[in-house]
Amino acid sequence: MGNRKNVFVLMPFGDAFDIFYFAILKPLLEEMGYDVSRADDLNSQQNIMKDIVEGIYKADLIIADLSDHNPNVYYELGLSHNRKIPTILITKDPLEELPFDIRYYRVNRYSMKSFETLNEFTIEIEDLASKALQGSLVFGNPLMDWGSEFVKIEETTQEIYEHEDGLWDILAKAEENFIELPEIVIRISEKTKNIGKKLEDSGKQIQEIKIKKEPGSLTKIKKLVDKMADEFDAYSQKMEPDIENYNNCVKNIYDTTTGFIQKATIESDEDIESLNEFVVSCKMLIETTEEAMGSIILFKESVKSAKGLSKRLDIATEKVVTVLQKLVDYGMNSIPIFEKIILFVNDKTEVYMENKET
Repeated sequence: MGNRKNVFVLMPFGDAFDIFYFAILKPLLEEMGYDVSRADDLNSQQNIMKDIVEGIYKADLIIADLSDHNPNVYYELGLSHNRKIPTILITKDPLEELPFDIRYYRVNRYSMKSFETLNEFTIEIEDLASKALQGSLVFGNPLMDWGSEFVKIEETTQEIYEHEDGLWDILAKAEENFIELPEIVIRISEKTKNIGKKLEDSGKQIQEIKIKKEPGSLTKIKKLVDKMADEFDAYSQKMEPDIENYNNCVKNIYDTTTGFIQKATIESDEDIESLNEFVVSCKMLIETTEEAMGSIILFKESVKSAKGLSKRLDIATEKVVTVLQKLVDYGMNSIPIFEKIILFVNDKTEVYMENKET
């Protein structure tokens, strides 16, 4: 037990969170070899705030549940940031509802209402927690990214992942993903546009059949509804690989740039020129992603109108909605990452120009 690393979980109190913690999160991490606790696990007679501070300062890994915008959790997360403790952020809320300063960092969404979403969440957490055990978890926080020049950050015994690549290595690795991301977004948009047209056409045909009220109308409608269910199932299956590739590209960009952001220095005008080109790519991706996600959100709402026509179509519709929500989560989580890169470049450029003038 003495060699096991400690995970301290920051989360709101309540029955729903207790179920998630005791049934899902804690067993998963304990099976990996961690000792896992929350403040209410400590069973001490001391002040609960002291328990929380003690838990944070003894932790090798922090998991912070940002659900419900709980102010206590955000305060405790700030304490963790000051110690440079590897941190995994999670929430059950839509990612677009998170505060802007948190959205610059990867947040993993879970749901106790969707087995598929929960399964994907556990796989992701297991991967991140495994990297933390190995000392290779890439993570960041506002103090590490922006405050190193004027804020003393507490050190821990935890091994922090050190980025060994230089500027050109980083740009080359990121460029591969920047090339692939727009291609994925285009494929997703085309597939969504096609299924949207089919949904619209089917809706018009059903309305025409209802208006004519000819013999055999119900049979015709059922065939159209069954065909729509088949189209929805095919769409869901075709979207999954693209959505996973999209998320992997964003994660690669995040992992590639995060450690570098904290330590990099710009040494020449040539570096500035390359980074400015990088910023242009980020801005284009932000614009493309915002446009695509806006269309996806509208389509997701229109898909819901297909519910109620048949049980089979209801099941297929729910699959589509789940797939689209996953895509929206990934997309909304990617935009702040690109914005963070832009802020980093602007900040480093300003420092370089000031030093150059002096």
